[in-house]
Amino acid sequence: MSKPFHELLNPITRTTKLSHLPPLPTSFPDIAPISYPQFHVPSHTSSLQLPPRSYLPSKPPLPPRPGTRPHTTASSTPRISNPFASLFGGAKAAPQPPTHSPPASLRSYDLTNDTNSPAEVSAFTLDRRIVRKDVGKEINKTIRAELKAALRESTKHGSVAVPSWISERIHDLTVDWYPFIKNISTEKSTKDFAGKGYVVNPIEASPEDLAELIQDFFASLEQDMRLAGEPFTWKRKERGSDSEAEGESEREKWEQDKLESEGKIREVMELVECIVAWLFYDR
Repeated sequence: MSKPFHELLNPITRTTKLSHLPPLPTSFPDIAPISYPQFHVPSHTSSLQLPPRSYLPSKPPLPPRPGTRPHTTASSTPRISNPFASLFGGAKAAPQPPTHSPPASLRSYDLTNDTNSPAEVSAFTLDRRIVRKDVGKEINKTIRAELKAALRESTKHGSVAVPSWISERIHDLTVDWYPFIKNISTEKSTKDFAGKGYVVNPIEASPEDLAELIQDFFASLEQDMRLAGEPFTWKRKERGSDSEAEGESEREKWEQDKLESEGKIREVMELVECIVAWLFYDR
């Protein structure tokens, strides 16, 4: 019931309201801008003439099949006249099927619009063709490029170098959330495969299932970083100590390394969560 929501629903005030909305926060302002597919609209015409429709000549009727009896209508005269028809009230004619006339709107459209004259429509002109398959593939590729750029930029300013395998893990998680997915036909026949190209991703999973999937991913990724070794963890060097003081110093050094390792893992986990939210939630 809020006023901004109704202003966005109203087509008259929608453009003005959208222009006054604050921009989304930029989590990675240092990333070089990556261009998505753009189509320039140089002009608009309100009277684009379309050529008249061309009608193909109707094909002649097929000849009757050999051996078939000719069809007789109800109006044809019978072969044997019935002299007693008047005694039974006369012969009743078979009812004729009602003729279906087009609706008044279609009939008036046919009368007022000459099919031989060109039709005029309003249209925008574009600088190039819009091919769904190419646009979908390019958008998905750009999102993945932004993912890698965000990880690279965070590595420059962060305290830990993010390995490349983390980028692949994020992609494996989020590939089903990309704006376009491949249209896989359910038909087994590949002769006329109607599933070529890309379609808009419906994302049919429920929010509860997605939340559980993300939490499982975070737990698995955190465990994998602990098992991966450097730069996240350091193995304690086992060596004999000459004195108790040296053993205590070695133990303190190992505990300090463990705290630093946990801090780097937590830093990467927060970065991954920020990237996923920035690419697939804020938008």
